[in-house]
Amino acid sequence: MSVLRARKNDQIDPYGPVIVGVDPARGGSDKTAIIDRQGRVMGHNVCRKVDYGHYTMPIAGELVRLYRDLLDRGERPFIAIDATGLGGPLYDRLREIIPPSRVCPVNFSSQTTDPNRFANRRAEIWSLLGDWFADPAGVRCPDLDDLQGDICVPIRGKGATRYDSAGRLILESKEHISERVISRPITETRLLSRWRSIPARCWIAIPTMTKKILN
Repeated sequence: MSVLRARKNDQIDPYGPVIVGVDPARGGSDKTAIIDRQGRVMGHNVCRKVDYGHYTMPIAGELVRLYRDLLDRGERPFIAIDATGLGGPLYDRLREIIPPSRVCPVNFSSQTTDPNRFANRRAEIWSLLGDWFADPAGVRCPDLDDLQGDICVPIRGKGATRYDSAGRLILESKEHISERVISRPITETRLLSRWRSIPARCWIAIPTMTKKILN
């Protein structure tokens, strides 16, 4: 319900620095996701997925152009990129073109900052995203079914999102999500065919990255 409220909330204006999140992909069934957060507004300046096949440098070009466009509009953009795997070379390339202080790596396999509550950083960020959407002051995001689907697809239950014996949150794995979606009826599977990029990690990272980037 909190995501749906954010989709319909048109009473909040963006403010502060623009933080652009990037989840790189090599194309095919998986696409590179790009979205920004500015204050309590998500996706005001950019919210899209792009597919350049096996060519990764056009992704860097897309981000450089976006960065420069935001500068021309008087914004002070930062780029937070998933630097694991494919994102590593992209991160290095961006630092060659964009001031290094404006590019921040995100490692979703890294250790959580609260090991008593979360099994890993991925679960922590997803939980913090839920807290962000539930902010009593209200937040805003694009009115897109795909975005809500990507954010809300993890479920709770056996083998899915759950707590381990130490009381730490474990987020449903992509592998489990894929098995669950593929086993659904054809019509439902078609509606959820975007599962390969779920949860879109840059979407999950955006509300939680401000402190790390600005400090």
